[in-house]
Amino acid sequence: RDYVNKTVTAQLNHFSVYALLGLGPAPDLDKFTVYPNPVRANNPVYFNNLTAETMIKIFNLAGELVQTLGNDGDNIELWDTTNSAGEKIASGIYIYLITDESGNKKTGKLAIIR
Repeated sequence: RDYVNKTVTAQLNHFSVYALLGLGPAPDLDKFTVYPNPVRANNPVYFNNLTAETMIKIFNLAGELVQTLGNDGDNIELWDTTNSAGEKIASGIYIYLITDESGNKKTGKLAIIR
C-alpha cells in the first residue's frame, strides 16, 4: 500500500477478477486509533477511523503548532513526522487534536523516537 499516492499494487500469477474496496469515513470518532505509538525512526504515523472533513493538529509540549493535516474524506490519514516546513521533527512527546465538521474532538499523546 502507498498511502501517500493512494495506490495498491499486487503481483498475480493467474487470471482472476478482483475488487478493491475502500472504507469511507467513520460516522464518529469513537473508534479512532493512532499507530504505531511510539513511532520509531522514519516511519509514518497513521490516524485511522476518521470522520469526513477531519482536521488534525499536532503540537509540541510547549503548545507550539508543529503540523496541520486535513483529511479529504478518507478513513485514514498519514503523517510523515515532519513539521509544516517539511523538516523531520525531534524525538519527544507530541499532542494531537482532531476535530471534525460536526464539532467532535479527540486528543492524545504521540511519542516520536529517532
